[in-house]
Amino acid sequence: MNFEPIQPISVVDLIVHRLEEMMLQGALRSGQRLPPERDLAQLMEVSRTSVRQALAILKERGLISVRAGSGSYAHSSRDLVITDLAGSLSTFKERVLEPMEVRKLLEPQTARLAAERASVEDLRLLSTLLEEQDTRFQAGQTFVEEDIAFHRQIAQSANNSILLQVIDNAQLMLRDSREISMATPEGARISLKGHSQVYDAIRARKPDLAYEAMADHIETVSNLILARLAYRDKHQAFTPASQGR
Repeated sequence: MNFEPIQPISVVDLIVHRLEEMMLQGALRSGQRLPPERDLAQLMEVSRTSVRQALAILKERGLISVRAGSGSYAHSSRDLVITDLAGSLSTFKERVLEPMEVRKLLEPQTARLAAERASVEDLRLLSTLLEEQDTRFQAGQTFVEEDIAFHRQIAQSANNSILLQVIDNAQLMLRDSREISMATPEGARISLKGHSQVYDAIRARKPDLAYEAMADHIETVSNLILARLAYRDKHQAFTPASQGR
């Protein structure tokens, strides 16, 4: 029986991992200024030297930028996704495509239930979230947070507390897939169109149509992600197009 030695994890690596995690979870959003080194060291209860080294690593990876006299700023969490892609395509497929399979199983039926059970207030909230997505799209911005909120509101509208908990837990694994599907303006447009069709079916109280609209939406997004992955695998360089319009 062979036992491999345990590799120690440095404080610097832990800081890097924590900040990357915050970017993926949206706690550090694109363009947000990080606290100064001294404050970060106090908040994390580590030395300023460790913080400085961790920030240098993140800068080298392209995940933060340092502006003279201003501080450090987070980049889009899409950049973190791209870094992961460069590291391991197979691992990324597991992180992105397996959660998409879960979506295919859960969300069409959730949309069907929402079409049967949504209240007037549920419909109003869905409409508001759809408008917020369109506003951000027209401004050339992604709408990952609004996307998450839209799908969660559909689950809320299904009026099944257990289903809502399952989808809430699944959301933790779905951010990567949303970042990739909206990595280009075309991807964002496709996502917005799918959301509009799902909403229209729910508002019209057509359960079967809502089911089909959600299934089509998720299938389209899955195909988009696969195409992006295939392009990266072929060209060995996966760079998202600018969201500028």
